[in-house]
Order: sequence, then structure tokens, then C-alpha cells
Amino acid sequence: MHITGSFGVKPEPTYVPTATQVPLSNDQFQSTPLFKLDLYVYEMAARILFYMVHWLRSLKEFQMISVKDQITSLLRCWHELFVVTLCEYKFDVPWINLIHSANRSNDLGLNTNGIDIKNLYLMQDIYNRILHMNLDCVEYFHLKLLLLCRW
Repeated sequence: MHITGSFGVKPEPTYVPTATQVPLSNDQFQSTPLFKLDLYVYEMAARILFYMVHWLRSLKEFQMISVKDQITSLLRCWHELFVVTLCEYKFDVPWINLIHSANRSNDLGLNTNGIDIKNLYLMQDIYNRILHMNLDCVEYFHLKLLLLCRW
């Protein structure tokens, strides 16, 4: 039984579950429009933020502190939690395509300082280092908890 059957809604006969995003290969990135990459990155970031909020809401101790303290602690560490969550769920990040897109933006004059490219390389390095540690779910939980509780 489909989950919508319990609500009296039947899926259309042409319903096909959405496929997972296929990462762009190295030789394919030159012909790929930027908007497809943007949509993929936005979708990936939205999922990561959803997983972060879901994890935070599962912490009873975190829910017990005031909303002001919750926001303060999250503002101080959201970017670190984002990277750790990205690694935890092993998202397939198209780093080469992102770097190429940033280079193309530089060529078009949209970004003149090149800091974005340096940050992408740094984020890729951090991502690879964390993945190389082969952490399990308990270790990711404690790592995120340490990041959150530093405030």
C-alpha cells in the first residue's frame, strides 16, 4: 500500500519515484548549464539544513534552553555543523563542477577576487579529510554535539 493510500489519495498510474541526482562527470562539466548545477547545490543545501534542524530538534537538552541561547549557539556553529552533516550523509558533491562554475564566474567578471575558489578548495579538503576518518553515526553525533556546545 502506498503511503498516500491511507489518506484516501491514490497515486497517478504514471507516477515514477524521483531518481537520485547523478553527479556530473569530469568530461561533462563544460557543456552543463550553470542553472542545473545551481539547482543541485540548492537542493543539497536544503536537505543538509533539514537534517541539521531535525537533529537539533531531537536533542531534548537543546530544546530546554531559551530560544535566544539556541539561536546564539546555532549562529556560532551553523557552518561547521553544515560541513559535518554534509560528510555524515555522504552527499556526492560535484567539486570539479563547482570550481569550474566559480572560474567561469570570474571570467565573466561576476567575481573578481577569487576567494570563492579558495573556499571551495578548502571545503573540498575538509570534506575529504573527514570522510577519510571513516566516522560512524555515534562519532558524528558526538562531533556535532561538541561543535554545538562550544558556546
